Amino acid sequence: MGYVAPKIVNDGDKFDKHEKGKPGYEFCQIPNRLLSYVMTAIPGNCGNRLKLMIFLMGCGEGFEIHEKTILKRTGMSQSAYSEARKWLNAVGFITYRPSTTNPTIKVNYAYMWSDIHATELEDYIEEQETQQNEEFPSGSVVIGSEWWSWEKYNEMKKIGLFEDGIHNEKEIVNGLKKYLSRD
Repeated sequence: MGYVAPKIVNDGDKFDKHEKGKPGYEFCQIPNRLLSYVMTAIPGNCGNRLKLMIFLMGCGEGFEIHEKTILKRTGMSQSAYSEARKWLNAVGFITYRPSTTNPTIKVNYAYMWSDIHATELEDYIEEQETQQNEEFPSGSVVIGSEWWSWEKYNEMKKIGLFEDGIHNEKEIVNGLKKYLSRD
């Protein structure tokens, strides 16, 4: 019997019976792929960095928020907040620009999405290579537009494949000799 994943069940209403547009309904939106990326990219023992990043991603474009509010909503101390912000800035998740007139914290979504897409591409290529290796056993080589091995060559020669003139026996043998040692 295999493992069955647990189902999420809520005890109570997530929005505490608040309706859209009324106090208490506020929520943030963070795409799952982006949230998963951040949770895996920030080391597991760095909770304050993760808290701050999730908090910032939950804020809307142009939203202004005072440092004291961030500390209150995240439960971080001033020093923990400063360290988390400094680290997130150093690794590229955010760009922090302190200023007395126009301070900004830019959430670098383009950087994060480009990293996500690069990882997805690498995973796709690896999956294709794995699939290809499973479909075509080792000891095979492409000659013309087909996969050949010495075993396949010998089987095809027995059934007279090369007599039809469609397959070039000499080209196949030369290719096999060039790329595969004869067992």
